[in-house]
Amino acid sequence: MPQPVRALFSRPGYAFLALLAFATHLLFSPLCLAASAHLRLTPQEPDTPEKIILSIDKVEKLAGMKITLTYDPGRLRLVTADKAEGLSSFMHVVNDQNPGTIIIVMASATGVSGTDLPLFHLEFSLQDADAAGTTTISVSHVQLMDENLQEILGDQPTYSF
Repeated sequence: MPQPVRALFSRPGYAFLALLAFATHLLFSPLCLAASAHLRLTPQEPDTPEKIILSIDKVEKLAGMKITLTYDPGRLRLVTADKAEGLSSFMHVVNDQNPGTIIIVMASATGVSGTDLPLFHLEFSLQDADAAGTTTISVSHVQLMDENLQEILGDQPTYSF
């Protein structure tokens, strides 16, 4: 064993600290290596703010996702929720049984990669068009997975109009 390493382990307590540092590195380094992605909620057209695209800025081999959207059911009603064209191989389920909450689950055996990749097209109708103020749609929960079953960290954007 080299002299500096032998000196480190010969002092009381230093061997424990070195072992603790090594174990911490092994446990937490996979978390640092997890991919991350930025989600966006944007209008399809500037003059129709209630038609929204859920997209992801840059992703590699996205193969699964579960996203929960929340909104004010007194102001909005979900009309349609359709997956984007580039995700035709994905199976998907949209659960909109609870007004104010939409749960979207999609999965595929092979992932898709891309930049500014549209995921879903959502259309809402305003319940009270005469009401003043803004309404907000928020992503309240995100789970993204690549085709190797590795988690992709995603953020939780909001959209107001």
